[in-house]
Amino acid sequence: MAPPIALRYARGMTLRTCLLGSLLVTLGCGGAAADAPRDPAPSPGEPSIGVPPESDRASNEDPAWGCLAAAKTTGLPAAQIQIDLAVRDMLGFPVGGVPVRACVAADDAACGEARTGQTSREGRVLLQVPAGSHGFAGYFEIARPGDLMNLVFASPPIARDVAEYTRSYWSQEDLAQMSALAGVVRVGGRGSVILGTTDCRNDGSAGVGVGMTVTPWPAGAEVAYTRQQGGGVGVTTTETRTDATGTAAIFNLPEGRYEITGKLVGGRVVGRATLHVRQDALSTLTIGPAR
Repeated sequence: MAPPIALRYARGMTLRTCLLGSLLVTLGCGGAAADAPRDPAPSPGEPSIGVPPESDRASNEDPAWGCLAAAKTTGLPAAQIQIDLAVRDMLGFPVGGVPVRACVAADDAACGEARTGQTSREGRVLLQVPAGSHGFAGYFEIARPGDLMNLVFASPPIARDVAEYTRSYWSQEDLAQMSALAGVVRVGGRGSVILGTTDCRNDGSAGVGVGMTVTPWPAGAEVAYTRQQGGGVGVTTTETRTDATGTAAIFNLPEGRYEITGKLVGGRVVGRATLHVRQDALSTLTIGPAR
């Protein structure tokens, strides 16, 4: 399994100089057919993030995105899926004694047929979850008492047992540092989203050159992308798509349900996912080619 959603930095060092890696999970190839229609133009008032009016010929020739023209393959998931969830902090240390709830419903308010547990000293919890027609496509609620609620979405859906599904836990301090580096003032009562990208190579490689669009687009929200800077990584709202760090953030989203779409230069769709945003909580997921 590739590295999880993570900001890895050494003790006593700042996020600006030590932000390493990105939001990565192992994805298979597949996706839209080569002649699939592209997304329509953004509606009035909706920003076109990272989709400049250029040809996407290069993306068709790039082996990192070759699977976008391949036929999608799907396997029939089991009725029950066992997930060994490993939770790590931003230093990579286990987060033990934290309540975890796996929610399977599309309706965030109901959470649906939930499975609950608590991480061990090693930061792990074993969850047996019911799978839908495409596998477990829900999310995990992870939070220390009084700290930031992490809504960790399974993207792509998990269609089989997973021996170790490692995800990073973001604290209030971690998210505050991220927004401060981006120069964004977070608004109380709104939520944040951290997005990772991955390409067709199925080895954890970050998807480069992916711009994120949000539907519906709310007024006041801001998008930022990480950028490699010397030995570390910075965060900026002036860029429009991912670099090799493969990470983006969306701040100040009102509570609600959103579709996130990742697009290459020229508008070719890399992947899309639906997520919930809650007040003063953080939603995390990965955008990349489907299996």
